Amino acid sequence: MDDRGHSPWEYDVFLSYARLDDSDSGIVTAVGQELTRQFHRISGRPLTVFKDADAITTATIWRDRLELALERSALLIAFVSPSYLASPWCAREFDKFAALEESHRDRFELATYESRIFPITTVPIVLTGGEPVDVEGRHKLLSRRQAIDITSCSPDSSEFRETMERLAKDVDIILRRLGAIRRTTREPEHEVPIVATHTGSDQARMTALLTEADSVTIVGVTNSWLPECLEQALHGRPRFWDRLDIVFLGEEVLPYVNDELSADFPVPAQALKERTRRAGQAKRRIMSLLLREGAAGHWSLHSHPFALPFTGNLFVFRDGRRRVQLGVTRPTRSESDNLRIDFIDRFDQSFEAIFSEIVNASREEHEVILVGSPGRTSDHFLCQSARFRRSILEGGNSTTDWLPAVVAITWRIGPSGPEPLLQLNSPTNSTREMGKVSHVSGYINQLDHSASTGVSSDIAGSFEISWGEAESAVRRELQDDFGITEAPAPQPLTTVPFYYHDKENFVFYLLTQQISKATVFGEHTRMFGWTPADLMRIRQNQLLTRVIEVFDHPMSAEQRRRTLRLLLANLEVHGETETARLVRRYGKLNAAPAELVEAVARRVAATTHHRYVKGTEIRVSGIAGLQYRVFFSHLLPAYVGLGVEGATEILADIRSDESADAIRLARLGWDVDAVEPTAAGVGKIRNFAVDAAAQVSVFQGDVLTWDYPDEGYDLIVCNGVLHYVADKLTACRRLQQATRIGGVNALSLWSDYSPVPACHEIVPTYPDGEYGAVYRSYQSWDKSLLYFERRRAEMGHDDMPEHTHSFVKMLARRTAENAAL
Repeated sequence: MDDRGHSPWEYDVFLSYARLDDSDSGIVTAVGQELTRQFHRISGRPLTVFKDADAITTATIWRDRLELALERSALLIAFVSPSYLASPWCAREFDKFAALEESHRDRFELATYESRIFPITTVPIVLTGGEPVDVEGRHKLLSRRQAIDITSCSPDSSEFRETMERLAKDVDIILRRLGAIRRTTREPEHEVPIVATHTGSDQARMTALLTEADSVTIVGVTNSWLPECLEQALHGRPRFWDRLDIVFLGEEVLPYVNDELSADFPVPAQALKERTRRAGQAKRRIMSLLLREGAAGHWSLHSHPFALPFTGNLFVFRDGRRRVQLGVTRPTRSESDNLRIDFIDRFDQSFEAIFSEIVNASREEHEVILVGSPGRTSDHFLCQSARFRRSILEGGNSTTDWLPAVVAITWRIGPSGPEPLLQLNSPTNSTREMGKVSHVSGYINQLDHSASTGVSSDIAGSFEISWGEAESAVRRELQDDFGITEAPAPQPLTTVPFYYHDKENFVFYLLTQQISKATVFGEHTRMFGWTPADLMRIRQNQLLTRVIEVFDHPMSAEQRRRTLRLLLANLEVHGETETARLVRRYGKLNAAPAELVEAVARRVAATTHHRYVKGTEIRVSGIAGLQYRVFFSHLLPAYVGLGVEGATEILADIRSDESADAIRLARLGWDVDAVEPTAAGVGKIRNFAVDAAAQVSVFQGDVLTWDYPDEGYDLIVCNGVLHYVADKLTACRRLQQATRIGGVNALSLWSDYSPVPACHEIVPTYPDGEYGAVYRSYQSWDKSLLYFERRRAEMGHDDMPEHTHSFVKMLARRTAENAAL
């Protein structure tokens, strides 16, 4: 008869070993087999052994299963080797069981010299003194226990069999001790648990429990109470939890829930919408927090696809206590009336087992991000694989992968007409770039591909994605982040690449998305309306904060030259002429001088922008990521297209920066007329000319329509104009007619030798052939320069990625002979 019929243990022995040791020599398997045989021969009973390769299937969440097996094992045999001491998982098993052994010592009346841990040395241990502190400390702990040395035993030797026989006898003795004490002593007091009950939710109590516990499992419908408690507890802990599992009820089951929302909303569909919104927001806030501050491999979010046996929480403490909280929902009453039951788990840890079963039966909430490379056209992306969101953008991985993503330029009709809507990033709504503003953005994921194509969500082989997936991603982001389920279809604009030197690159799909003016945004979303002037000021301040960084950051001479070029261009665009002057003056220094530091500090203070949220002043630190870079090339033109007040004037003001040629020639002594298409640009060129002490006459007009003076010009410079003009023959004819005999036309325009980069496609462009309309128009003119520049790298745009252009460049002189042709 098996006199362990009432044993609390599921396993007699837990084998703790490094997999490499068993795969190399098979020693763990040999010990397990011989020990089992010898134990049965001595005791007449089978020995129940837990060995992870045998007891855990691929469908099991093995980390949780290991911890549960440790708690339900009477003894632990540690196969000590260099691999074992170096393995973090073996260390975790040993530390866990050692803590259990100590907490159970009084319960089982074990003397201080009696141990439930049996070390077996399989490979000689020689410490060099350079080992990590934890490895050295664990070796000392194991050395204090009487180890069985089989380093010189062959599994087929008589010495090995005799050693296993002695071990089997020791195991039998200690198992009988543990089993006898379990049957003859009074049950532990918490076998009949002391139950406490209370109503409502106590945030302070929950935060305290989360702070104290080593491992936590949360099972709930929406878990809307959890984000704030979790964040407070995380910031109050010395380290992350050993294990944190959070289970939500699956979306497919939410329609069948009868909770307090059923009483608040008379229409079931409204209750479901609110329930879905709360669950979605809780998931996003928790995911945002854990992606930022969680320890990889120690947390998971889950979705349970069946009716939950209960809702509640399990807290596991360092001393071995398991505190259980169960919730009882009262559908017709508010959440504050719900009953909470609080008790310590049974000695056999039945409730912990049920919590574990709920987790194991759930789907882990992974956002699966598509991975690949830019496709055959700028609108297409070739997906070749996928990765979990938690494993991307880690930095320092030198990957060449690309990720598809979206930026939806969100807007609504405000009091003064269309206004941009941007979110102020905070720990409750974002994982990075805190304090910066952003339109709605996110990755294109596996679900977006499924929603767009209607095919299985499995990622198999390679396939192309395009605007359909991007539009699905925008709709998903609106629903998940803001609870918006009905909105006009997003309108595609263009795609923009975004480069990182040490992590994945991006292809961003830019779209516009109108939001109903009746939409009310939750406080945590921090979604506000902004004017173009607001955003210009925010970007200006962000730029100024980077000035000193340029001087302090180590870089090569070429990197410094390029960086200063971009910095100066941006400072000029934002009207920071004095700051730009100081940067030019001190640009070759490796550290910013006091004069520059003080000047920049004054300008930063003068341009700082704040928002007030519930009476709290929050500084806006900039515009997020890509949107900072494409603000002038893509965001402002999009605002102009939407009719946003003030956008046209700012864009015209920026685009008039092509006045440099006119001012430079005037300072060289030329009598210069400058032709600019916008009134704002005319004013800006005049101001720049005054600042530069240059005499320039500025007129509003364009190359096709301006009334050129009859006397003509000695030099006409047309730099970067003709690739925006479709009718090049007419434009060239008018330029030629306005040129005196002996005069020169200096022309530079993009050729079609290489395609126009996608980042320039926000406005129509008309590159010419190398021997196209412009060449034919000047075929009879004397040319001192005809140069076809191909694929020249362009680094002059801070708001665009590195790209290339091909050019037609020409210096052509009008003579009496060719004037007659």
